[in-house]
Amino acid sequence: MMFFPGKRDDDSGRFYPPGSREWAAAVLRHVGERIGVRRTHVVKMDVGTTTRMRLNVEHIGPADVPSHWFTKLPSLSWKSRRASGFPRTFEREVKMYGHVLSDLPVATPRCLFGAVRGRGRTLVLEDLTQYEAQTRLAGDVLTVDEAHQVVVTLAKLHAALWASERFTKDLSWLGQGADEAHGWITAVLRSHLCKQGLKQTAPGLSSELNVLLRRWFANRGLVKTKLRSDYVTLVHGDCHAGHLYWRHGAPGFVDWRNAACAEGISDVASLLVTSLDTQERRQEERSLVDLYAETLRTQGVEDACSDFLWERYQLHMVGPLELWLIASSLSHGEKGRDEAVQGAQQVLQRLFVAIE
Repeated sequence: MMFFPGKRDDDSGRFYPPGSREWAAAVLRHVGERIGVRRTHVVKMDVGTTTRMRLNVEHIGPADVPSHWFTKLPSLSWKSRRASGFPRTFEREVKMYGHVLSDLPVATPRCLFGAVRGRGRTLVLEDLTQYEAQTRLAGDVLTVDEAHQVVVTLAKLHAALWASERFTKDLSWLGQGADEAHGWITAVLRSHLCKQGLKQTAPGLSSELNVLLRRWFANRGLVKTKLRSDYVTLVHGDCHAGHLYWRHGAPGFVDWRNAACAEGISDVASLLVTSLDTQERRQEERSLVDLYAETLRTQGVEDACSDFLWERYQLHMVGPLELWLIASSLSHGEKGRDEAVQGAQQVLQRLFVAIE
């Protein structure tokens, strides 16, 4: 039987395994008054950069308290924990759900509980499947209409905190990118995994592209410096089809551990390069960048220039490459990760075409 270090019950001092009836009752104590739990049932569990568990909770609380939970815990894989920047990225996501997202014009799952200290690191969200929300997988392709919706949503999100003073005050912990959440050990591991990901994909690539990728790998630090900008806002940081859902016809976002204070167009570039069919992207990307700029202006960002954003978009097209090479390397060869490997490979193929 597999045991997870659980959430501490402040009354008894005991630790309960996540998914147990006692653990669910301890979580519900943070929702409001004491709510009884009859039983729990783990529907599905997946281990990646975090351990994700879908859970049905039969409780006797109010009807507005969800009975289907999506729980994120520290990954059981030490390599995945290190490569993802744990524990700082885990803490970042908990803070995003607990203190930031509720005030912004973006749909996200309801957060029931979050803990960022010690053995009890836990994030409990409502499971969107109970509302018949449409979710996607990494590697899935969006339609052009769906991309339009997401680009408009991103523009509204970015406009809300465009060049905000909060990034030097209560949101100073965000930093300019997830790299700031990584210590030197994690940086070394990520570099190794990135190189490993390149080796795994190199045999199927042209010699010209292999040369380009080797140059990119050798100059990753310089590339990241060029992608920094003074035109900063709150970005999702890992925007692709697998981190989107549709509910009542409108898009929402999940997985905020890579949220950062950075250039908004980076989210648009990540979305279009990883989640649109290559031919459709080439046909529509300029008009989508224009749509992004126009929506920013309607939201009060008067200096949003389409031509400037188009130039920055083209630079940011290489931005998601490191994340996806690491994801491919981590998933490769692991049991039960075929779906993740396939999704990463599909995204990488789109990225490679964009780079060429």
